[in-house]
Amino acid sequence: NRDYARGIFEQLFKACVVAGPLANDDTSIHRIHQSGIPYIALGRLDSLPECSSATVDYVEGAYLSTKFLLDRGHTRIAMLKGFHGYQPGVERIRGYRKALEEAGILFDENLIRAVNFGSRNIANMVYRLLADPTVTALIDCSAVQDGASLREGMRRAGRTPGKDVDVVTWTYDERAAVLAEAVAHVWLPVREAAAEGIEQLGEWTAGVRQGPIKVIYRPVLDTEPKIGEAPKPKRLFDLLE
Repeated sequence: NRDYARGIFEQLFKACVVAGPLANDDTSIHRIHQSGIPYIALGRLDSLPECSSATVDYVEGAYLSTKFLLDRGHTRIAMLKGFHGYQPGVERIRGYRKALEEAGILFDENLIRAVNFGSRNIANMVYRLLADPTVTALIDCSAVQDGASLREGMRRAGRTPGKDVDVVTWTYDERAAVLAEAVAHVWLPVREAAAEGIEQLGEWTAGVRQGPIKVIYRPVLDTEPKIGEAPKPKRLFDLLE
């Protein structure tokens, strides 16, 4: 996947959509940008601020989540974080640290656990975080949307969401909760941002507009109960664990 730009340079395509997260050390996106070919990345990159992108502000998502829990009186807030080694993971930490610094609380890297997309890994990491009795809140910004595994990890740690631990979960679906017992839900309009970005890419490819494209959607923190809960995801990763 590090050679995803080859088709562009072999002139097989007129445009490019980079759908996955960008690695911190990605170089292919720099070459695509320099080529002048219409493209859109569904994520930003610190090393290429001018990158043509359509994404959600993950920094703000992490900041809103952390500040919400801080305002509820929590000072030991754990984070279940996805995309280690990728830009979205960096942005999650950046927003988390910003909220802590504003509150005068030191950042503790032991309160962060990077996760993969396997249910067993999610449950194990939740258990490790919440086995520490000083931790009273958890932000699930793993992007896995697996409420069952969150509950399993909390059960093993002897914790009950809404009773002795407050949980904020991130979701891609505005209508459904990842964890019904969560005190807040952060909706990430990733699909909506992508749709607008791809529409603008079509205009760029047709010569109607110029690039680069800059689409950034803001996350929404919601404390209202959801009508339903997202079903447990079915993933090949679980079968391989």
